[in-house]
Amino acid sequence: MNKDTVTGDLESRFLGLPDPDEGMDWNRFEELSYVGDYGVTLDDVPELLEFVKKWLSEDKLEEWIEATGHDHYWCFPIHAWRALAELHADEAVEPLLSIMNELGEEDDDWILDDFPSVFACLGDAAVTGLMKQAADDSNQVSIRNTALVSLVQICAPETENCRPETKREIEQYLVDAMQQAADFPKSVDESKTPAEDLDFIRYNSVLLDLILDMGLVAAAPAIEKAFSENQIDVSMCGDWEDVRKQLNVESLGLTMPEQPICSINRDRLAPRSGLFFNRRIFDSFGEYDEETANEYCENAMEAFSKSQEFREVEEKYDSTRWVYNFLEMGVRQLGETVDSMTVSDAEEIVFEIFPSKISVEAAEADAIVFALRKFWEFLHREHQLSNAPAIIQLFGPEATTRLRRELSNPSNFGMAKSFVMMGYEAGFDMTTQEGLDGFMAFYNASLTLSTRKSRDTVDYSPQAIPPSNSMREPEQVTRHMSKEELQDFKKNRQKLLNQKRKR
Repeated sequence: MNKDTVTGDLESRFLGLPDPDEGMDWNRFEELSYVGDYGVTLDDVPELLEFVKKWLSEDKLEEWIEATGHDHYWCFPIHAWRALAELHADEAVEPLLSIMNELGEEDDDWILDDFPSVFACLGDAAVTGLMKQAADDSNQVSIRNTALVSLVQICAPETENCRPETKREIEQYLVDAMQQAADFPKSVDESKTPAEDLDFIRYNSVLLDLILDMGLVAAAPAIEKAFSENQIDVSMCGDWEDVRKQLNVESLGLTMPEQPICSINRDRLAPRSGLFFNRRIFDSFGEYDEETANEYCENAMEAFSKSQEFREVEEKYDSTRWVYNFLEMGVRQLGETVDSMTVSDAEEIVFEIFPSKISVEAAEADAIVFALRKFWEFLHREHQLSNAPAIIQLFGPEATTRLRRELSNPSNFGMAKSFVMMGYEAGFDMTTQEGLDGFMAFYNASLTLSTRKSRDTVDYSPQAIPPSNSMREPEQVTRHMSKEELQDFKKNRQKLLNQKRKR
């Protein structure tokens, strides 16, 4: 789209925008330019800010979608703050900082991922506000950390609108912040949960990580003192000796704690709450325990099976297997049970791990979302889990559309799932050993025949393919594809590979 041909109000122009791809390098504004491709100007800033505010309330966003009749409106706020970044709209700084605070408790992934790049584009105008945001310990730790990351991105080498004096100001701010951490000893209260008592430690640890990225040697004395006061999480950047070597500085000789804070071990060994979620899925050495993890999944499903919500799922879709998949992926992939799970964890399981690991057609998205929403409604009603309301919202009406899109995108598939889905597309029943063997033979043949000079056309239906249990024995396969069939097969495989490379 060329800006000379752009017509209509901002809403009508935004209807032509693609879904915001999380993997898109959007902040370069090369693949997608709001100014060049959609005619966005500084005159649009007030309306763009109104779009952004829609992100504050899921109810308001849904009302907006219903009133307009366009599902695509869910992504307008995301495109709006990205457009404000491209415009370098200074007047957007305060509203964007405000929305960060309001969404802080929700650990909103779009905000956490996008805003550092947005503020990097806004540059000097955002520095003072971000410093206040990071220093305010009444803010959520995720928001404070996002403010720190934003400051560092503002003065990154690739950022063009950061003055040298601003870079020095940010560097000094980070050094001073580490000194404040070192001068404020805080003993971890063992009576609190890890999420409560480690916020201060985690903030310091993110700060340290950024300081190391920038190579700020001036912060070394404060860092060593912070380590000696047990104010740093060693699971993130290592202990003082590791950090000292990375900065290439000498030690002051301060005494280090015998048991430094390590959030990985604390989180893993923390007892789980809830009537049937109190089994540790890690042993005393912090290693994953398969037996107790399986028991956790089975106990959870048994309790769920006695609920009204379970019956609603069975009546509508005649299957609750997606709940078990969700529980299993939570413990296997993330090491989280439902009582410790965050919204971000649940989102990762359903919208990233499911599409990558589980062989399921996109049409199942409705059943998956419905089953998981009912499961979390059960947890909220029966066990009053504090994280349940936010996760229930995650599985709202827009979740089905999003999941259907992710499940149908081959670039999301892992290697094993890609193989299975290719088998389905080729007409094989991949739920049976016979189908797996048949497609393996079919696949082997396609690879082997690509090096043959002559290809004879014969029957290649699943019934005509002899079973093969080894990808390493293509000589056992006797059927051949025609030249045209082989080209089509290779073309489809190459398309999948190209999509994966782009991702």
